Parts: sequence; C-alpha cells; structure tokens
Amino acid sequence: MFETVTDVSDRFGLHGCSSSPLEYPLKSSTIVPVILVSTANTGILHWNQQRPKMHVTAVCFIGAISSFTLQSSSSVPVEFFVSIQFGQDNWLGRSPEPVHDRGPFQTLQRTQKAVRACCRDYNCYSEASSIDVRVSDGMYELKEPLAFSSLDSGPHPNIPVRWIGGEGVSINGGTSITNWTTLPGRGLWIAPVPDDIIYFNQLFVSGKRRVRARSPDLGNYKIWKSPLCPLPPRNKHNNCSEQAQYGFIYDSTDVPDEFRNPSRVEFVVYHGWTASRHHLKEVFSENRTVMFTNPSHQPIGAWANHDSEGGGRYYIDNTLEGLDTEGEWYYDESNSKVLYWPLPGEQLEGFEATVSQQVELLQINGTMNVEYHNMSVEYSQWVCGESEVCDWQSAEWQSHAAVHLTNAHNISFHGLRIAHHGPYAVWVDAHSQHILIDSCVIEDLGTGGVRVGSNATVSDRSSAVKNVLIYNCTIQDGGWVFPSGTGIFIQYAYYVNATGNEVSFFSYTGISVGWSWNFDNTTCGNHYIGFNRVRNLGLRRELGDAMACFYTLGLNYGTQIVNNLCHDVYGFYTGGYCLSQDQGSSGILMEKNVCLKVTASPQNQHYGEKNVYRNNMFLYGYTDSWTQRNPGGLRTSPQDALPNSFLIEGNIVVISNRSALLFDGNWNDSNPHWSYSLNRNVYWSTVSDISKESIFGGCSTRSCGVHAYNYTLEEWQNTGHDSQSVVADPGFADPHYYSSLNFTLVDTSPALKLGFQQIDLREVGPRG
Repeated sequence: MFETVTDVSDRFGLHGCSSSPLEYPLKSSTIVPVILVSTANTGILHWNQQRPKMHVTAVCFIGAISSFTLQSSSSVPVEFFVSIQFGQDNWLGRSPEPVHDRGPFQTLQRTQKAVRACCRDYNCYSEASSIDVRVSDGMYELKEPLAFSSLDSGPHPNIPVRWIGGEGVSINGGTSITNWTTLPGRGLWIAPVPDDIIYFNQLFVSGKRRVRARSPDLGNYKIWKSPLCPLPPRNKHNNCSEQAQYGFIYDSTDVPDEFRNPSRVEFVVYHGWTASRHHLKEVFSENRTVMFTNPSHQPIGAWANHDSEGGGRYYIDNTLEGLDTEGEWYYDESNSKVLYWPLPGEQLEGFEATVSQQVELLQINGTMNVEYHNMSVEYSQWVCGESEVCDWQSAEWQSHAAVHLTNAHNISFHGLRIAHHGPYAVWVDAHSQHILIDSCVIEDLGTGGVRVGSNATVSDRSSAVKNVLIYNCTIQDGGWVFPSGTGIFIQYAYYVNATGNEVSFFSYTGISVGWSWNFDNTTCGNHYIGFNRVRNLGLRRELGDAMACFYTLGLNYGTQIVNNLCHDVYGFYTGGYCLSQDQGSSGILMEKNVCLKVTASPQNQHYGEKNVYRNNMFLYGYTDSWTQRNPGGLRTSPQDALPNSFLIEGNIVVISNRSALLFDGNWNDSNPHWSYSLNRNVYWSTVSDISKESIFGGCSTRSCGVHAYNYTLEEWQNTGHDSQSVVADPGFADPHYYSSLNFTLVDTSPALKLGFQQIDLREVGPRG
C-alpha cells in the first residue's frame, strides 16, 4: 500500500491528487479508477457501500475500482494468538506466550471459534479498531478446507477481522513423503505412502514441482493419425461430432497395448487454444484406436492436423512405463508406493517430498470485512472427473480454486504467497464485491493465477462480481497441468482493476478480459488494466491461436488497457499477440502500451466495435522453426456480416523481418459493416525501405487467397487512411532499447512531431 498521496503521484505521473476527503459525483457509466493510499501503519481498508458517490481519505483516480474508504483508528485491536508449535486449544488464546491458561491456541479451527464468539459479543469488540489473529510461524496442515462463512465476518466495516501471519506461516494442504530407499536395478527411489493418503496427482521436492511420468518426456509429443470418423468442417456438426470427442486413431505403436494401472492412465490432447485431459477407457490395438471415458470440449480433429493451430499432438500421462527420465515420479497405488527418479545432486539421506491432497484450502463464502496478511497458502491438487469435460479456453470448466471466494464482501489479501496449486490459485466467484489482492506472490500453478467473475452473466448488476483490485502482485509459472490456465482471468464482472503486476511464464494468455463471443449485453466492462508487465508466455510451445499478453472477448465498454509492457510471446504455429481483441470485443481504449517480440502481430482485432489503439509502440514480430506464419505489425480479420470498427492513431509500428506483414488480414472497409480509421502513425522497417513497397492496407493472402493485394503508402493514403502518417525511423534515444527496455524517443523524433507522447515504463510491474 502507498503511504502518501505523493507516493502515488510520483509512481504513476498523476496530478490533482488530494489528501483531503473528496466527494466525487459520478455518472453510472463513468470509470472510477483508484489507487488506495494508506494513512495509517495498519493500512486497514474499508469501502463505504455508497455509489455513485465516493468518499475517500486519500485517493488518485487511475484504475477501475470504486467506493473505497480508507481510515485509521486510535483504538487498539482485540488480539487472539495461535501457535502450532506450543499452543493448546484448551487455552484462551489471549497471549502469545504459554502463560497459564491465557496462552495461544494450537489450531486455526479453534481460533475461528473464539473469533466468532467475539464478533457476536458487542462487549468484546465495541472499543476495538479490529479483531486480530496473530498466527505464529509454523506449518498449519489442513485435512479439510478451512471454511469461512458469515459467522467469520468482521462485525462492522470499520472493525475487520485480520488474520496476520509472518514469513514462516504456511497454511498447507500437503503431506510429507519420507522413508525413501533405493530400488535396486534402475537408480529409482521408492517410499511408502501413508495410509491416510487416498490419491494424489502432484509431487514437489524442496518446493519445486516434479513431472509425473509421461510419454514422451516433457516438451515432446506424439501425433495422432486421424479422428475416429470423418468430421464436418469446423463449427459444423454431424453424427461424428460427438463420437470424435471420445478418442482417436493412433499411429503405428505409439500407444502400448497394455498399461500397469490402466484406470489411472490419462491422455492430454492439444487443440488450438486449449488441451483436453482424458481418462483411458480402452485401447483397441487391432485397429489402433484409443477410447476415453470423458469427452473433449470440441471433437478431436476439429483442428485438422498438427501443423494447423497446434492440433494433432498428445502425450500419455501417469504411466509406470513412462518413468524413464530424471525428475519424474509415479504413484503405484496397487502397492501404496511412490517411485522417483532423482535429479543429479539429490541425496537420499533426509530426502522428503510433498504431495497435495486438498483441492481447496480457503473457502470464503458469505464472509465480510476480513483481511489476510503475510502468510503462505500452499499445496492443493487438481480434479478432472472420469466423465467430466476437462478443457476449454482459460480452463473455465474448473469449479474449484485453492482460495475460493463466493458472495464475499470487503475481503483483502496482503503479502500472501499462494503457491504449488493444481486449480486456479484464487477465484473471486459469484456475487463477490470489494476484494483487494495486494502485493501477493502467486506461483507454481497447475492452471492459472487469479480468476474473477463467473461464466454466467447476471440480470441484476447490483449482484454482479465487481470492485476487485489486483495490485502489485507477481503471478508466474502456470499452466503445468492445464496449459490454457491464464495469469489473470476476468469473466463476467465490473470494475476490475489490475495495476502494477507482473504476469509471466504461462503457456497461454497473460491477462484475459470478457466472456462473450458476440455482441450480447453482459455484466462485463469498466475494467482498468494498467502498468503491468506481461512476458515470457508460451515458452513450452503448447498453445497458439489468439493467445496474447492482453486478450479480450465481447462487450467491454469503458475498459482501458494502458501503460503496459508486453514482450516475448510465443505461439505454437499461429498466435502469440500483444493486444488481441477477439470476437465481439468492443468499447476498449488501448493506449501507451509497448509490445515487442511476439510471434504474431502486436495488434490484432478479430472483430468488434469502437475500439481505440492510440499512442502504442508495436515493435517487431519474431519467428523461428515453430512459427509457420509471418509476424507483422497490424492485423484484423473481420467476418462479412458482423460489425468491425476501430481507430488506430498515433502509434509507432516497426517490423524487422523481410517476410513480415505490416498489415495482415482484410483492411478493405468497403463492406458496410466495417469502418476503420488510421492516422498519424509512424511506420518503419529495420531491414528494408518500405516507403515505396506495396505493404499497406489491402487484404493478405491468408484472408483473400489468390485475390490478395496491398497498397503503397501513397495509394493507401489515397483511400483516405493514414493521411498524416509517415515512413520514418522513430528515433529511439537508446540504440539498445530492445534489450534495455528504454523506449525514450529523441527530441527530433518524427513521432513526437505527430503528437506522440513519450512512454515511461519505469513504474511498470510490482514494487518491493
């Protein structure tokens, strides 16, 4: 949290911030972005429940969040203490030291009971600034989720319940595996599994995820031969469409006839922007067919082959036969043993592994006015039912999260480390409002980081998920089990502000906003996505298509994506954008973003209405042996009968590949449904003089086939576009800006002459 108004102004270059209480009258359609400023050491956060007016003690309006009140009190908190090391649940929990019967509780559950009693007793809290639970260092193992309900709510917005830990506090859903010995003959280690462990699907050593035995090894894939039956064109259906969701025909001897434990064998099959996980039903070796118990979301084979959108690839997971590489493990249920192939340097003496058992660790349902500070929430496992569809975009099919909020209000998380999870780490689910996720580290994830909203819109906007701030967080290293997991995944919600975060090392999209593939009115919009650094997506080259640093869907009026940095995005075959506005994306401002080194165009609008791309830097595409389509600068791919309109104004567009497409897609706006406006852009190529080349506008081969065409700049300007735009070196002050990420322009830059504003990225991403 910021300590002064000046801290906010200095970081984000804002003016007009005041430390006096503000009354800010708002229209219902107004975006109200704020960064909170703490005026007390406690940093207690409260919202007044009034809209459209906002009353705050200190605020700057820069993001899409509303109705906060931040205040402090001279009162002292009521304190409870808990220590797993020397507490006793039959004590009173009122002292941090084991002093007679006033010493700390031992368990979180017993502490909950005491806090609930205090919250119902006016005499307990009436003079308090808060009700604090001081959690001493130690591992608090959960055999079932720690559930918070309305009974755990702070008695008043000004008197929250605060669960306060420290660096050594771990709320832990894992179980240790010890007593390892050497298995003769193969160099494997083996250990007994405790009797109380039913099943587990993840294993960690020293806090590092290990790979479950698979074939082929991590980073490699098999290619299926054909679908089960002849499929119709994509998005069409016939009798084969459903059948083909349950298996495929494999090639040669890629699938063994028999497995040691066939009921636990899983297949992971790749589609364009997702991967489906399946339970094996049967292998028919006579016709090389494999069948599953659960279907994929789309027919296997809807993506024609392995070099089209990434389809056709698969691997076999959780097989004893696949235990053939250092760092892999396998749980042999029939013998209640776990086998592990150690990495070089690992020592058998004292070796310990952790397996996750609980699916959800914190369930916050109907709770209000609670804060969680400075603790770790670790080790949850994922679920994929034997008849469940276990795939779709951004893994939205999942119904669990390690930290799951439902109908929760005025809840905040400060300085948490949320790590080693199977499902999404945090889900701000149905009807939850006024949620703060501040300065958290969220990492090592089977799926994604933070999910906000649900996949169903609501008719009453007052009950929608809204007013969520994700600030100063590091969200990294996800998609290990379900590669479509997303760093920040916003579905149907209002006023979500993601500011000052770093999102990195996911296999799919960094930040996704919206959940409608058309122009239907939905409960989505007025979001602020600013000052984030999103990088290193798709390094495992698993998915492609519309994956991007910043991906949007459907109506998002009032949403701003501004002052972000995106770099190093790698799609498989196709995809890998910076700004990707997919089907129906509308009403979005994208300004002062820097995009570079992506395997597709930095800017991409499939179709949508009234989007604005202004004052961005679209720098360089990137191509390698994985990328089969040329990267470019600008792209749109409209559909004939659907609206498509946007403004691209005052940007810098640089290409660095002779085969790059400066304009990709269909830029022919003679269609009555399409309306484009481009002007005051600076175009440049580092490898050729494009001032006279036919490289502008028109329609690329991918969109128009043999009828493809492009214009020279002069011809393109004669069509009414880019009348004030130029081909010129933008004039970066730092010749090594590509690596230094210093994008300052010299005073004589042609872009500055056209009104381009300098982009200062020094404040992008989290602060310590």
